[in-house]
Amino acid sequence: MTSAEYEAIADSMARRSRQWKMRIFIAAVVAVVAFPLTSWAVALAWFLAYGLLQAFEGRLHPEGRLAAQLSQGRYVALCLAQTVLNNVVFSAYGAVEILSGTLLGLTCGTLLIGGVTINAVMVAPGSRTMATAAILPQAGYALLVPFGALAAGLSYADTAQIAFAAIMLVLSGLGIRSYITRLFAETQAARAQAEQANLAKSQFLATMSHEIRTPLNGVLGMAQAMTADDLPPHQRARLETITQSGESLLHILGDVLDLAKVEAGKLVLEETDFDLDDLVDRSQAAFQDIAQAKGLVLAVEMSTTARGAWRGDPTRIRQILTNLISNAVKFTEVGTVTVRTDAHEGELILSVADTGPGVTAEQLPALFQKFAQADTSTTRRYGGTGLGLPICQELVQLMGGSIQVDHVVPHGLAFEVRLPLRRADGPGASRTSDLVDLAAFDGRGIRVLAAEDHPVNRQVLDLLLSQVGIRPIFVENGALALQAWRNEEWDLILMDVQMPVMDGPTAAAAIRAEELATGRERTPIIALTANVMAQQIESYRAVGMDLAVAKPIEIRSLISAIASTQAPHQAPTSARLKYHQG
Repeated sequence: MTSAEYEAIADSMARRSRQWKMRIFIAAVVAVVAFPLTSWAVALAWFLAYGLLQAFEGRLHPEGRLAAQLSQGRYVALCLAQTVLNNVVFSAYGAVEILSGTLLGLTCGTLLIGGVTINAVMVAPGSRTMATAAILPQAGYALLVPFGALAAGLSYADTAQIAFAAIMLVLSGLGIRSYITRLFAETQAARAQAEQANLAKSQFLATMSHEIRTPLNGVLGMAQAMTADDLPPHQRARLETITQSGESLLHILGDVLDLAKVEAGKLVLEETDFDLDDLVDRSQAAFQDIAQAKGLVLAVEMSTTARGAWRGDPTRIRQILTNLISNAVKFTEVGTVTVRTDAHEGELILSVADTGPGVTAEQLPALFQKFAQADTSTTRRYGGTGLGLPICQELVQLMGGSIQVDHVVPHGLAFEVRLPLRRADGPGASRTSDLVDLAAFDGRGIRVLAAEDHPVNRQVLDLLLSQVGIRPIFVENGALALQAWRNEEWDLILMDVQMPVMDGPTAAAAIRAEELATGRERTPIIALTANVMAQQIESYRAVGMDLAVAKPIEIRSLISAIASTQAPHQAPTSARLKYHQG
């Protein structure tokens, strides 16, 4: 038996095993309605026999305990035998009615067998074997129809007609079975093709993300390194423009990838304690300079009921709030943008209101459409991909919350997000407190091994680390990093994740294994990667990496991560592995 046939049988049994109580109820109805055609004793005996079969079928789920104890072949044989017995026993009542010697019994019994035939066709649309096992008992019972007709006193001509009708009913069931099986196969093939296309899209986006982030790391990294130089004002202004443009491109890239992850069902939410005051402060701080340049007031109103620690995904909540503030500042020319927080009946409430031009009532629904603007002219005037608000909506819904938008009098928009979060037991983590003062950090004397295959990334990393006195030794892949670690003592290893010959996680796992085998002192390992989803960070932790710093690298995040690994007597724990982002 092919694997596809086995999967079809297992899928059918998974559905049927959950419906055994409903089938017992149907059998009870049949017994109560039809027992006058037989007798209460026959109806009761039939109901008990069928009920026991259904109770047993309830244990045949492919992921159940019984299936786990059987080989694949024995499980399939048991499923087919159960299917045959189900149909033999259920249709047996129809056979008794057919042979009751009454015209009513003949009619009811034939209809019952016909109904079971149709149900048998539907039992396993993807498995010809299982559908055939379900239909065969009905074909046998159909042969009883001529005898029942004669016993009911019908003529030979009438008997021939009703026998022909019964045979046609069974043949129709077989024909329907072939059609449904073919239709099911086409549907499965289309679904598989769609899944392959979606996988190809995800792989393409992941590849593009990595390839785009590499030159962005060079642009933003060099821009950060140049900020430490003594530049004339006009050059510093140009440098700020380069940085802002690079960060905007990075933001757009993140929006596209996040949308793809949500649509593919692969975006995983974190659940950790965070400080709301810190989150809101960092979200609005990124837009204060832009607001001031436009003459806007960017105000924050924190309710006392909302202040303090919450538990949820701070990265995604900050992303929602940042998108809303960004939109408000972008579209508001005069007046105020107000960020408010509140809490009510187990919900965290975040709102962003502006005094911008607003939109018409007809344009409101378009705000959450992908790649759309409420007014197409705004695309030319303000720019943007039209992804910010759709992603906010997707993230809010993923968290089980709601987002709505209303008009502000006399003009403007107010977005309100309600998230069903719970309070954290202790104080929430303040991400800004994790960042060190670069001027106070002295990295001289820290021996750093850096594994990085891209020459631009090596140059950026060298320039950034040199600002705090660190002169790293570079190797180009994980295999060389492993060999360098064996040859010398290091205070820290910076490990790129995707490298030729041997990737970062493989090299880290090999280092940890040798440390365990030889008793060598543990060397901290920091992953440098653009792949910082929760499950990806967990996979780095599983192979022994201590921290993860996102690319494009932000210098304060990198130095803060390095500082945390160099703290005296700090033992490595799973809690230490986190995503350091400035």
